[in-house]
Amino acid sequence: MADNTGSSPSAQPSESDDVQVVDPAAPAENLPAAIDSVWEHPLIQLVKEPVTNGIAKQKIVWKCLAPGCGKQWNGANSSKALAHGSRDPAYCLQVHIKACKGMASQAQIDLFLSLMKKRERKKQAVKRAHDLISDDIISSQGTVSDGIQQRKKSKVDSGSGGFASANPDLSRNADVSSSGRQLDVQSSFDKGTIDGCNSADLDAAIAQLVYCKGLPFTFGECPYFQRVLDVARLAPRGYKAPKKNLLAGPMLDIAYNTQLERDLKALLVDAEIFGLAFFGDGATIHKCPLVNIFAAALYCPAILINIIDCTERLVAGEKKDGAFISSLFLPIIEALDDLKQFADIVFFDGGSNFQLAGRIIQAKFPRITVVHGLEHVLSLVFEDIAKIPVVRVKRLYRTFGSGSNHKPHAFFNDHSKSYNKGRAVGLLRSAETRFASFFIAMHRALRCRRALEATVHSAKWNELKRLKAFIVRAAEDVKNDLFWKRIFVLLRALIPLLKLLRFADSNKPNMDKVCFYVNQAKLHLMKSRGDLMNEELFPANYSISKETEQDGTYDSGSEDEEEEEEEDEAAATYTLDEVDLDVYEEDDEWGTMVTDESGGIFTDICDAVAKRSPKILHDFAWTAFVCSVRPDIVADAKVRIDGNGEVRNMIEDCVRRLLSHDVDGGLDGTIDRKVDLFWDEMNQFHNRTGPFARPAWFNSLDCINGNSAAWHRKYSRNHTEVFGYIACRVTSKITGSGGAERGWSDNKELKSGKRAHLHTDKLKKQGLLYTSSNIRRAQITRDELEKPDCNSPIAVWGDEDLQFDLGLEKWGVNVDELKKPVGPRRLFRCYIEDWENVFDKGDVMRTKLLAKYGGLVFDDIDVEPHVRMRVSSTKLKYIRRSGWHVVGEPPEYTGDGSDENLLEPFAITKKVIIELIKHTPQPDELNVVFAHNENEAREQDEGDSDRNEESSSDSDSDE
Repeated sequence: MADNTGSSPSAQPSESDDVQVVDPAAPAENLPAAIDSVWEHPLIQLVKEPVTNGIAKQKIVWKCLAPGCGKQWNGANSSKALAHGSRDPAYCLQVHIKACKGMASQAQIDLFLSLMKKRERKKQAVKRAHDLISDDIISSQGTVSDGIQQRKKSKVDSGSGGFASANPDLSRNADVSSSGRQLDVQSSFDKGTIDGCNSADLDAAIAQLVYCKGLPFTFGECPYFQRVLDVARLAPRGYKAPKKNLLAGPMLDIAYNTQLERDLKALLVDAEIFGLAFFGDGATIHKCPLVNIFAAALYCPAILINIIDCTERLVAGEKKDGAFISSLFLPIIEALDDLKQFADIVFFDGGSNFQLAGRIIQAKFPRITVVHGLEHVLSLVFEDIAKIPVVRVKRLYRTFGSGSNHKPHAFFNDHSKSYNKGRAVGLLRSAETRFASFFIAMHRALRCRRALEATVHSAKWNELKRLKAFIVRAAEDVKNDLFWKRIFVLLRALIPLLKLLRFADSNKPNMDKVCFYVNQAKLHLMKSRGDLMNEELFPANYSISKETEQDGTYDSGSEDEEEEEEEDEAAATYTLDEVDLDVYEEDDEWGTMVTDESGGIFTDICDAVAKRSPKILHDFAWTAFVCSVRPDIVADAKVRIDGNGEVRNMIEDCVRRLLSHDVDGGLDGTIDRKVDLFWDEMNQFHNRTGPFARPAWFNSLDCINGNSAAWHRKYSRNHTEVFGYIACRVTSKITGSGGAERGWSDNKELKSGKRAHLHTDKLKKQGLLYTSSNIRRAQITRDELEKPDCNSPIAVWGDEDLQFDLGLEKWGVNVDELKKPVGPRRLFRCYIEDWENVFDKGDVMRTKLLAKYGGLVFDDIDVEPHVRMRVSSTKLKYIRRSGWHVVGEPPEYTGDGSDENLLEPFAITKKVIIELIKHTPQPDELNVVFAHNENEAREQDEGDSDRNEESSSDSDSDE
């Protein structure tokens, strides 16, 4: 794709080429610290220019700007550009391009090399993840096969059919040399059964399996299927696959017991240091009432232990009450923690039956803290805020994101690729479900704003006829600056809570970050108070019209998950229920909230957060907060607990609870002395004195990245008596029971369609295998991809969205001027070009003229005051003896066919339309650069915006 142009003939690099031309005097200032794409490098220039040949394609070229080089290549091959700029001989030879011979500073070359190393690290991470997953599969399957061989050993000599009898010596390793297995004579003759057969036959057989059984097209890439092919190479002639009774019976039992034993073994690794957490949830799947039980530890974020069918209890006339639920959890906790030293915390949602079960468990295990799952509480907070009738984005998703309206969806996808490095980033579906999908959809919509605006202002959109009413209203939303300003202000106030939700959903030990981000939410709300109280933005009496509600209505499916009644709300941490709503002030653990206005939605949002805050800011979270090693959280913790007796009492209660397994210590005062020592050691930790007076400890990557549990495991635990033990226990915990709720999606996949009547026992066993496999593969892949700086395109909404700079955490800026990423560079030649023939009535000429002039703006100087007009992107007017004229659209023009009389023709001459456009500032989103003569046009031909990489990356571009 990236063949050299005629001015730069392709050539292979040779060792004789002198490529290391470094300018030691070249300035290194204004260089970015790091780049994510080669097109962001100041020495590489990428441009995309329309090709006005009647075909809707664009010419893409890239150019080296190093003095003394200046070569140009067709296409947008980022690998070639990186190799050329990095001047690495091996890499240049690999991608078939010459190294740059131009002048460049060492800092500029190092910028290329750092990106090259980053890409290599990502490539190696993906490979490591694939290898680890394959090893994990081999290990787990080998244990199962050994068990099956033992069970079926007595049947081997009888020649009975089935899995084990057909292959009694099946090794867990498909490699003959490593396993020591030797094929029989017949198999040796037939060893070519797979290796020697026509690969097309095997491809066809796999394809038919995928097509006829409705399997995903990625099935051939599945590592489990690859393992089947590896083992099949060693299968003897006449092997037959196991039948359903064997698969659903003995083999399932052995696989289940083996995997459960393996998971429990992994769960108990370092349990005496980091402790254990338990959580669960209830759901009804295909009319079957179920309860699942999970456990978690630092190295094992979630394992499914059991799924219980409650049908028999309900048939007997009993309820699925708290006593029953606790009776399901207690035997498991007792089996894993018979000495009552490991279990630290239990997460449940807000259902009254689960909360009662938590209190019963706590009565049996006094050292356990029972809390509400953070995901559940945050979803309720966002649900309360979503009831404020201000902004709705469902209509946008229905129009541009759902795919039910084909043309708008296709147009939007096309423009989305232009703004997202060649990858279509779509809108997200908002629904009245958990995980704050409403505000997540708003965040994604704000990210896609420019693509949406480009869609509704495009020529193709203007050509659409007989649009449905809700599509027209969705387009009006996109064009409405007030609509986007409301979204920006609202998200800027709530972004800390969205980040906290992301931490909760990550299934990582993030307990130490909970209180910090709740406090940040308070600060963001206070800084956004003026905007949230603005009656023009958020009128207090605003109501959603019936048509708006209907615009966002579509079939969202059905939720099978159970919901129990919430317990009575705890007293809010801070309230805004004052007698005088015009002036109020409220003291809380953060300080004083004071305002002299009551308009807008500020009070409503604060009340929504305040109502749920006690369930978020529990004593376990506060204790983890003061034990965090992240520098910004440490600084915040020192301020928050200073003089705050209420919070200090909560922390002390948690410490005493975690030490309560020492029964004798509670009698002789040992626990009291340990609590006192905890405070002393915590102060040394915060002030970096005593055993913590070692700066090298705080330069650890675990400290920088906020991996508090791992850091305390290495340092605090070995140099303190109490603080290190407590810190390891509280900072190693996940934040909620989201894993239990997500686990139901796996069970729904298994118990659906023709398998809807799958017995609960088999659902439990296969569910454990299926869920454990998904968790292990996801964790392995995530851990490997997180080692380099990786932006994975797989994510639906996650780190990539949060890292996308929308300016939501910047203050002191004008919210009327939201960040506007510019579109692809557009070159306008301010002269009549050779190809322009205004008397040519052909479609090709018409298309080329529209491509050059359409969408640009100009001031009509014939009227006073001057009127800003836009050149139509779809219409030209042919006037006899004058030829083609562009058509100017005034601001009041709607394009619905009723106001065509407002259109005005302008001659395509240098003195008329070109002169008007040249002297009119063009909108930033058009990203127009002017060339006033042919020489200047030639210089500008490659463009000067590396941001064009967003719309021109091919399969070889950076991700």
